[in-house]
Amino acid sequence: CALHLMDYACFDLIPIPDLCQDVFSDASFNERLLKSQQEANEAMAITCTFCEGGIPDPGLVVPKTGGLTCELVKATATKEVNGTDTCAIVQNEERVCCPTKQVGDGDDA
Repeated sequence: CALHLMDYACFDLIPIPDLCQDVFSDASFNERLLKSQQEANEAMAITCTFCEGGIPDPGLVVPKTGGLTCELVKATATKEVNGTDTCAIVQNEERVCCPTKQVGDGDDA
């Protein structure tokens, strides 16, 4: 409600705190709000993951992609669903965009 306070700034007769309390205490409002949040969480859980630990060089051009950068490949992944063929193809580029250090690669310090 604080974010929308200015929506009501010209209406001196509307008791904003009471109005906000009425809205947020309404059971159906809370159910819709919780349902929307749950749906958003579920959508995030099934989104194709890509370089979850970060991309060291987002501007790196990935070979054989027609000039796509790692950043653009990650953006493509967010539009796909985990477990699909397209997601697997996109995730294959993680080897270029976010390579992990291999044990015994001679760089043990």
